Amino acid sequence: MKPQRRIGRRSVLMGVSLCLAWAILAWSGIFEAGWVSGEAGGAAAEIMVWPTMPYEPERAVSGSWRRPAARSGASIPSGTVDLVLDPTTLSVQRNQVFHVVIVARAGSTEVDGAQTYLNFDPTRFQVVDSGGTPVTSIENGDFPTPVQNQVDNAQGKIDYAAVTLSDALTGNILVASFYLKVKSDAAGGLSPVTFNRSGVRESQVTGGGGSVLNALIDGQYTITGAATATPSTTPTPTATPTRTPTATATPTANPPSSVYLPLLQKP
Repeated sequence: MKPQRRIGRRSVLMGVSLCLAWAILAWSGIFEAGWVSGEAGGAAAEIMVWPTMPYEPERAVSGSWRRPAARSGASIPSGTVDLVLDPTTLSVQRNQVFHVVIVARAGSTEVDGAQTYLNFDPTRFQVVDSGGTPVTSIENGDFPTPVQNQVDNAQGKIDYAAVTLSDALTGNILVASFYLKVKSDAAGGLSPVTFNRSGVRESQVTGGGGSVLNALIDGQYTITGAATATPSTTPTPTATPTRTPTATATPTANPPSSVYLPLLQKP
C-alpha cells in the first residue's frame, strides 16, 4: 500500500508542477489562451482559444480592417500620430475642383495601418477626378496594401483603409488623396469635411498592434458668395390668342339714282 501512496503523491505533485509551469509561460507571453463566450444555434456556448502564432490584419465583417491586440508583455506606443486633412482651411467657389490629401503625421512613431472614414455635405460637394468627373474610389497613398476604398457621393461618405504587411512607416505618411468639386448650386458658407470618430466607421491609426492615434484634424472649407439659382427648365405657357371676330358687312339699300359710279361709265 505504501508504494501506491507514493506514486499517487508523485502524480499529484507532477500535475501541480505542470500547471504552475503553464501559468508562468502564459503570464510571460510565450503562450496565450482564454475562454471566449458566444452563442451558437440560439444556445450559449464557450470555446477554448489555444495559443497561435501572430497573424496579419484581416477584414472585419463591416468591411473595415482590424489588427489583433499586442501580445502580453509587448509595448504599445502611446498616441502620438495626428491624422490630418490638408489643406485644413480653404475658401472655394462654385464649380471649383480642389485637391485634398490625408496625411498621418507620425514623426518617429512606427505606423502599420490607417483607416479613414470621411463625411461631407453631398448638396455642396462631390468627389471627382482631376477633370471634374464623379468617381467611386480615391487615390492610394504610401501604404502598399489598400483593403477598403469606396466613395458614396449620394450619402457624402468616403471609406478608405490600408496597411503595410512588411516594414512600418514613419514621418509624414500620405494615406490617400482625392479631389472635391463644389456644386454649381451649393449654398455659401462653411462646409467641413470631417473624420468619423465612432461606431463601425471609426477613423484610426495603428502601430505595433495598438492605436497610435493622437488627434483627428478635419478640413474646414468655405464656399464664397450666395447660392446661384438654377433656371427652371419648365416652359412658360403661352397665352392662347383671342380670336377677333370679323365684322359682318351690313347690306345697304339700293343706291339712289343720283349716285355717280364712274367705274361703270361707258366711254
